[in-house]
Amino acid sequence: MTNSTTAIVAPTPEFVKPKIIILEGVDRSGKSTLQQAINKATNYKHIVVDRGPIGFKTYCDLFSRDPQLWDNYDDLEKHLAKMEDVLVIYLDCNTKVLIDRCLQTGHEILDYDLHKHFYKFYFDKSPMKKIIVNTTYKTPEEIANDLVKEGVL
Repeated sequence: MTNSTTAIVAPTPEFVKPKIIILEGVDRSGKSTLQQAINKATNYKHIVVDRGPIGFKTYCDLFSRDPQLWDNYDDLEKHLAKMEDVLVIYLDCNTKVLIDRCLQTGHEILDYDLHKHFYKFYFDKSPMKKIIVNTTYKTPEEIANDLVKEGVL
């Protein structure tokens, strides 16, 4: 999606700091690890790490899940988009690094390019407030600190 190492969207004067953060990204992109770093750097209590609406719609397409579930998440996404204090942080990562992480941890190696393609499609279409962070070159602690310094968190 991007080669930047920090958030690609700077807060505007009308930016409302989120009360709810949804971390999205393909498997092994660093969602759980970044969530822990955000917890240490801030006092956030509401962080969704599993699958938010964008991720769920991505995996519904990839694995042909029940269309009713897809519709439910589409409705949820529309509702969340109306809330000023919800932010999606998409974690992008170099495909080679994702594969290396799988090899190091014994996790299944996925078709990451395909997964990232679907994520980009739904990310671009999503009406939710969102940013992209690249997790390839920085530690989760550096990313969390950058997001705090930039006024995102």
